[in-house]
Amino acid sequence: MEPVASTQPVIIALAEALCSFVRKAWERHLRTMEVRSAREVLKRLDDHMLRDLGLHRSEIDSLVAENTGEVERTRVRVLSGLGPW
Repeated sequence: MEPVASTQPVIIALAEALCSFVRKAWERHLRTMEVRSAREVLKRLDDHMLRDLGLHRSEIDSLVAENTGEVERTRVRVLSGLGPW
């Protein structure tokens, strides 16, 4: 019985590592799907709607990358004429 008792902590550690791996993989998958969805939604907008949002079609991938943390934010946000705050 001694060998079984000594392997129990190892089995528990392996199970915890496997659960952690699966959890992280699932989170990465969900994040990827979220990013893909954001890109698809923006690409479905016509040029007029994009212009109303202050965007050009060529900026979609860059905008999504910045807002999902894939790259450093470089866009300057300008709020003008929206009120005194």
